[in-house]
Amino acid sequence: GESESIADKYFVCTECLVEGNVQSFVDLFYLTHALEGPGKGGGAQDEEESSTGLASYETLQFLKARLTEAEVANRHAQHDTVFISYMEIAKHYQGQQDYKTAIYFLTKALDVARLARDVVREAEANQSLGLAQEKLGNIKAAIEYHETHRDLLQQAGTELPPDSGRHLIGAYKAMAEELQRQGDYAAAIAYYEKSL
Repeated sequence: GESESIADKYFVCTECLVEGNVQSFVDLFYLTHALEGPGKGGGAQDEEESSTGLASYETLQFLKARLTEAEVANRHAQHDTVFISYMEIAKHYQGQQDYKTAIYFLTKALDVARLARDVVREAEANQSLGLAQEKLGNIKAAIEYHETHRDLLQQAGTELPPDSGRHLIGAYKAMAEELQRQGDYAAAIAYYEKSL
């Protein structure tokens, strides 16, 4: 029940500290306590998320493992491991339809890719950020990430995958439709032209 969930949170968070992973503790603490905050109550979907999201011991262990893996790898400048860990956490939250938290970890993954000067991983993070921004309805931000993704792949001499092109075109069309609804026909036409 609820007391087991609280005990699990306490145990897993404390375990991070005992192992010397302070940043993992901080991240895990905020992630586990976000469900109890004022912005999470009130709806049936929120109740469902809190019972299936962070309440399970397996999910807590998954998050702890990825966070501590990233923290330890970061100490040894193992950028690939850090990147993969953050991307896995982001994917978990996307599966929970918690795109704001996913974006937080995708941004951390993007920072790691930039630090490592890994253009391919930077492109991957930008694409994922574009898709997450689309899910939140932030089309302008999505376009910026999708365009950066495209530009980075071109810079690396890699062809843009068909799905990536479709995402960018879809974002252009969505922006054009929004601008058309707002009555900004010149800008709408410009985005329609980009989508061609």
